[in-house]
Amino acid sequence: MNRSRQGKAFTLIELLVVIAIIAILAALLLTALSSSKHQAQDVNCVSNLKQMTASGLMYMDETGQSIIEYDTNDLESWVQSLSPYGLNSTSKVITTVS
Repeated sequence: MNRSRQGKAFTLIELLVVIAIIAILAALLLTALSSSKHQAQDVNCVSNLKQMTASGLMYMDETGQSIIEYDTNDLESWVQSLSPYGLNSTSKVITTVS
């Protein structure tokens, strides 16, 4: 066996350690990417809500009409109609009066 060749090769243990370190780093990276994906979806939803609110306000300003007409005495059924799952017996509608 040539001594100069023996000193330049990696051992099996060294290769396994490098693979394990790469696997740990990949797992950390995937966790961070998953978290940032959820944050991006949240930002997208907030942006959509802002756009819908702005368009509703512009519509009301230009036409003098409201987009949604509802009876303040029957607010619970109005909120229930907006909910895709409906309100159950434990849900409560929270209202604030200005």
